[in-house]
Amino acid sequence: MEQEYWVSEWAIRRKDEVVPLVKDYQIHSDFLKQADKKELQTAFAEIHNLYMNIYEDIAQSPDSYGMPLHSKAENRIYSSEWRDSSQAPYRPFILLYNLLTCGDIEKDAVNVSVEKFKNLKVPPIYLTGIDQKVKRAPLLFSKLTEFGFVFEGLKNNKPSGNNIMLIYPDNTTVLYLL
Repeated sequence: MEQEYWVSEWAIRRKDEVVPLVKDYQIHSDFLKQADKKELQTAFAEIHNLYMNIYEDIAQSPDSYGMPLHSKAENRIYSSEWRDSSQAPYRPFILLYNLLTCGDIEKDAVNVSVEKFKNLKVPPIYLTGIDQKVKRAPLLFSKLTEFGFVFEGLKNNKPSGNNIMLIYPDNTTVLYLL
């Protein structure tokens, strides 16, 4: 299917880049300290599905994620709009990464310091140039809830207190793996 926007095209490319999940694989013993092999395999599959489904959803409705809507017909390859669109599908995952970087695992949740999160100084990801500051974070918080994430400490999808609690109740092992 021909995509109208560059970001949709890039979301499909990002989805295609996700490594296929194999049926049987060895799990490092460090992971087995948190859960047994079956729980970990289930969580790895859940993470794989999250990536696949979020990229597919971005491709289908980029406007609902606040993605840049640069038309393929109006913006040539290698233009700044094309480059901006190439990085945009990473935003939901960079938001999660930033939250996890600023948080501490407590039981089945990640307790994120809002101060650390707001003042996070992150350079672009090594050698990729991908900016780790997330545009349209409130919209992304909202979209991530559609995929099972729960955020406590937000009001209108913006931090409202000192902490944000990140929870993934469908499979608590997912947060440990992320």
